[in-house]
Amino acid sequence: HMDYGARAAAYVDAFMETVADRFTSRRTLRELPTYWSMSDFAARQDEAGRDWVIEPFLERGERMLIVAGVGTGKSVVMRQMAYAASAGINPFLLSEMKPVRSLVVDLENPDGVVIRSLARLDRVARRSPMFDPERGAIWHQPAGINLRTPAGFDQLEAVIADHAPALVCLGPLYKLFRKAPRETDEDAALDVTARLDDLRVRHGFVLVLEHHAPHGQELRPFGSSVWQRWPEFGPALTLPSDAKDGDRSRLLWGVWRG
Repeated sequence: HMDYGARAAAYVDAFMETVADRFTSRRTLRELPTYWSMSDFAARQDEAGRDWVIEPFLERGERMLIVAGVGTGKSVVMRQMAYAASAGINPFLLSEMKPVRSLVVDLENPDGVVIRSLARLDRVARRSPMFDPERGAIWHQPAGINLRTPAGFDQLEAVIADHAPALVCLGPLYKLFRKAPRETDEDAALDVTARLDDLRVRHGFVLVLEHHAPHGQELRPFGSSVWQRWPEFGPALTLPSDAKDGDRSRLLWGVWRG
């Protein structure tokens, strides 16, 4: 009986501490968060215009998730986007645009593949009168990183903060994090998207990611349904029906979302 009473008292004490902590945390708010009337918030569109990074396709802060089968050429497309945008060439229209700082985060491909790919792009980009070799950067981690650890998150943020890109092309997605034992795909994906959104909002860049499609003909992100709900834009890359084996020189740009 005494043991039960002692445990009950300890439980009450712990409960009161929890209530006190929550009450104290609410009272430590030093200033009211900024919020708007809906009319005033809508009026900001006319005041500031649209903050294009790649006009008229991607505004600052938006998210694009490119999906394709294994070995189709997702990482090549992302390097092309980043190199072109940093050289003042619209990667979708091939017309002149205001150059932007870009960052490629390659988490998979070996050194030789990346070097040869970038060398080809560099020769083309240097033809642009607006080319600046300091405007585009690459962080190459072929073993991948774990964004869910303090070290992985801090490393990625340090590179982003130092280079200050308007466009970040990152992937592949599965090399960006590790799933804990017995953790669901959904929980892991929710955690990763929260961390990516934190970086994207605080540093103000367009985020372009690459991810594998499931085996077969279905073109959607592999794994958790979170990836299907999360981005504004979801391109799907496929090979033309008349492509010969090994030919990746031409891809069809479809859409799985947006």
